[in-house]
Amino acid sequence: MTNAPLRLAITGDDRVVIDCVNYRVLETFPSYLLAPVDSPREILQLSQEEFNSASESNRFSIDRNYFNLRSARARQLGGTSSIIHLNWEDQQIILHRQDWVDRFLTLEEATAHLKSLKRITRSDTKMATAIELIGRELAEKARITTKRADVAVGKAFGSPSARTLRNWVCLYELANFDPLALRDQRFRSGNRSLRCHSKIHALMVKARRAYLNPRQPLLKDVYYDLKKDIEALNEVRRAHRKGALPVPCQDTFSKFIQSLGEFEVYAGRNGLEAARKKYYVSSRGQLITQIGQIVEMDEWTVQLHKLLIEAGIYDAFSDEERALIEKTRWSLSVAEDAATRCVIGMRIAPTASTQNALDTLKMCFEDKSAFSDAAGCATAWKFRTGMALMRTDNGSPYVSEKFRLAVTAVGATADRTPAGRPQLRGRIERLFSTIATGLTTLFEGRTFKDVVAGAHYPSSERAVLTVEEIGLAICRFVVDIYHNTPHSGLGGDTPAETWARLEKASGVIPLPSVNVRRAVFGRKVWRRITDHGVEVAGLFYQSDRLQERRRKIGDGAKVEVSIDLADIGHVSARLDEGWIAVQCLDDSVQGVPFHEYAHVAKQVEQARAEKRTNLAKIIDNARQYLRDLNRSAVKRANIASLELSDRALEAELKSLQVGFGLPPAFNQSSRQTGLADGLLAGGYAVPGRPGEKTIDNVGPIGGDDDFDLEEMS
Repeated sequence: MTNAPLRLAITGDDRVVIDCVNYRVLETFPSYLLAPVDSPREILQLSQEEFNSASESNRFSIDRNYFNLRSARARQLGGTSSIIHLNWEDQQIILHRQDWVDRFLTLEEATAHLKSLKRITRSDTKMATAIELIGRELAEKARITTKRADVAVGKAFGSPSARTLRNWVCLYELANFDPLALRDQRFRSGNRSLRCHSKIHALMVKARRAYLNPRQPLLKDVYYDLKKDIEALNEVRRAHRKGALPVPCQDTFSKFIQSLGEFEVYAGRNGLEAARKKYYVSSRGQLITQIGQIVEMDEWTVQLHKLLIEAGIYDAFSDEERALIEKTRWSLSVAEDAATRCVIGMRIAPTASTQNALDTLKMCFEDKSAFSDAAGCATAWKFRTGMALMRTDNGSPYVSEKFRLAVTAVGATADRTPAGRPQLRGRIERLFSTIATGLTTLFEGRTFKDVVAGAHYPSSERAVLTVEEIGLAICRFVVDIYHNTPHSGLGGDTPAETWARLEKASGVIPLPSVNVRRAVFGRKVWRRITDHGVEVAGLFYQSDRLQERRRKIGDGAKVEVSIDLADIGHVSARLDEGWIAVQCLDDSVQGVPFHEYAHVAKQVEQARAEKRTNLAKIIDNARQYLRDLNRSAVKRANIASLELSDRALEAELKSLQVGFGLPPAFNQSSRQTGLADGLLAGGYAVPGRPGEKTIDNVGPIGGDDDFDLEEMS
């Protein structure tokens, strides 16, 4: 089931990046006219279909308001284009300062109509009063937050002075309320001048040239000659009644040599050709390049036993199963577009948690046709959009730093309504009541009864099965019934009709780029950079910028990698300048979920272990199955599907790393072409690394247990 292309609401202040080329938008209708920033006379024209197709690829991104003066000021103050590129300490400082500024501006606005004695202004006296009030609020928030096990406790900060807070407020307003402007400016500090006398520096440069010699002299010998040269210099200075210059230690001289970079040092001592061979790029690397005014998100506790009683199947369970079901409380997290009342994200988890909130937020930007198809829906769940403001309550998942950081990183503003005021989120609150009422009718069908009551599983598994069926039922109710039912809040139109009308009139807010979404929501692991790039689950990911990093810091250095478990065709790697997208060398896994790949890869590994004679056919079938899976509209998906825990994911990655790698016959010819087929290339089954033990007791994640690669035609 294919989705209609989005009409994006792009303005002249937005920057469009295609294949690392920056463009300004001249026109958006009837076709897109883009002018390169560096060559404004060279106009690029794209049809609506071409532009929308490109916007879903890793080659494309849209930076909202990039050419706006205030946005440029925020980037200048922050030293980067997005908060996601900063380290965790800087992110905490920005969120802490934003919290203070937002609370002060709210307090200032709330007291603006009062008499001058009670009004909060920006004078030192009034700001001191505001700081005391806000400090108490934040202390109480910290006290409550630390009791939650799933909320990470951030760094403790003190209260700012009146002058400091006033400076923060001014910077925040000058940058059009972009939190990047609140970054601590100490990142610009540091002595960048020579740390030694210019003549000592010149002698160190001379000694470094002597060290970078094909004869490969020892460091201690070169350092000894350096000390002799400095002593000779000091003799001359003393003769002219000048003070002696200090001699740098050997460690300082060693760091001075290494400041050139690993590639240059190796080339100087081993020759340029040897350095090129050592830091050879094994294959190609491809660099990858707006409705959503307010989105409301909230969670609802699903009491499983009440739904089963209303469905008329509660009596089908044993006393043991009833006791287990009555203890089951699942949390349904929903994100709803306020303008159209369309549900754009929805997940079920055992408890309300930050991770479930993040999973729901991630769905807002994704194609959800796999979920609607798996639930048997007649209409497509096509609604997706960027967002300007994310409105939530003060629940612990939404006040957590991880959620606030994710909202900011995707270009939205986090807005939390005051406690005890659910009417400020009336749309989302009413939606939960509609879902609960609608499910009672939906569960009267025989399909749900037959599947749950007739399932021959142990008690714990039947409870899980029930939740999975409820997840499919909720999905089908929302997509087929709720979205196509006239809504009183929309003047009698349905949510789907309202979405189509508003999208045609003004478009939707551009989605955050694929790389940004993967960096924000992906699962993080650390991997070493080799000549083949980075390895994840037996797959290799490669890019030019990754190799530039390797040439700078040397072989074996680790980088942080972010994995989207829904599509392992690309990963994101964090370098000094921020996150970059890195493509997998094996084209067969493009668009393939991790659990599908893991299921197929383990069958191939099992065939290798059994030394089957038809191994080449099995591998060919595996590659074809993964390619067909990417082209297929129907994939196994459920809003109640549980994400792997970090421990379970690490176990899966480890087991796959043991079984696969580059083929043994990955020869020089494949290196010269710059291409590699990767995991299943050339009919090879790659053995585990020496000394490692294959993990055979980790079963496939989901999937069809009867799937057989040998029986594929």
